[in-house]
Amino acid sequence: MERNGQKIDTEQTSLDLRGNIQGALKIIIHNGDDVPLKITGARLQQYQRRIYFDADAGTQPKIYYGDAQLDAPVYDYAKLFQKNINADQNQLGAEEANAAFTGRPDDRPWSERHPAVLWVAIIGAVLALGGIALRSIKAVAT
Repeated sequence: MERNGQKIDTEQTSLDLRGNIQGALKIIIHNGDDVPLKITGARLQQYQRRIYFDADAGTQPKIYYGDAQLDAPVYDYAKLFQKNINADQNQLGAEEANAAFTGRPDDRPWSERHPAVLWVAIIGAVLALGGIALRSIKAVAT
């Protein structure tokens, strides 16, 4: 099938939603001048995420995430893991901001943190060299 000069050869029957979505979700389908779609229902499906780790009794573990500069950790735990049917099951509480968090220091080179100073120095050097060249031309001409 071809539409507006573009070949259509795929059909997408699912949506990939990311982020924190609460309440109702409204989906608008632009179907052009085609016959209206006969959508009879919608069904939410998602993967159940589980985190397994050893914790001391009576402790309340905290999960920190969000540092894009870190690589994913590699633990032997996944290789040695044995599922225990007597393991405690907990659910994560509401997400909270970490009050003790301080961002990483800016590790970019000085020239990238202060590009204006670099450009002023380059322009100043060009003007100084241009002035020296003009003086040399005038000295040779006289």
